[in-house]
Amino acid sequence: MSWTDDVGRQLAADLSGILGAIPSPDAWRAFAAQVANETAGGDPTTRGVRDNNPLNLRPIPGGWPGQVGVDADPGGPFAIFATTDAGIAAAARNYAAPSYAGVQDAFSSGADPATLAAAIEASPWSAGGYGGSLVTALGGYPVPHAAPGALGLPAKIAAVPGELAAGAARATGRAVLGPLVLGAAIVFVFLIAVDA
Repeated sequence: MSWTDDVGRQLAADLSGILGAIPSPDAWRAFAAQVANETAGGDPTTRGVRDNNPLNLRPIPGGWPGQVGVDADPGGPFAIFATTDAGIAAAARNYAAPSYAGVQDAFSSGADPATLAAAIEASPWSAGGYGGSLVTALGGYPVPHAAPGALGLPAKIAAVPGELAAGAARATGRAVLGPLVLGAAIVFVFLIAVDA
């Protein structure tokens, strides 16, 4: 087990405690990918490792619990924590903020690590969104059954066909063949595209 994996596991456990959520058993892998990105794979010479701040949190007014200083290196300022555990706890607390609702939704819904990583990439954590590198590091793309809010998409776009059919059935009071019709339409479009 690597340092980035250990940090990812602890961050998932801390966030689970704050949110009262039971994430997927391997949700920690998304956080480990983020930590690896922020610290060059746990390189001890990086700011995140040196400052016990694996996700490079910025200082907040009054300081984070466990914050003992401010690193004013270029690109800063960044918080310096007394221990890595304090830096991880602060990161979990930051993820519990309202601006990270998409990450919270993906985490709490038991989404797979790639879906959670995509939610992290779409969150305000990194101004550049990590350029898709977190999902790529996990070897895949989010599954199509992501929670509607997990990727910051409108529910109508993110909903899976079964959810659309269920919503239509509730609205009309009768069963709907939505998934069957949608499936047939997708196959039809695919066949036209292959034939062309």
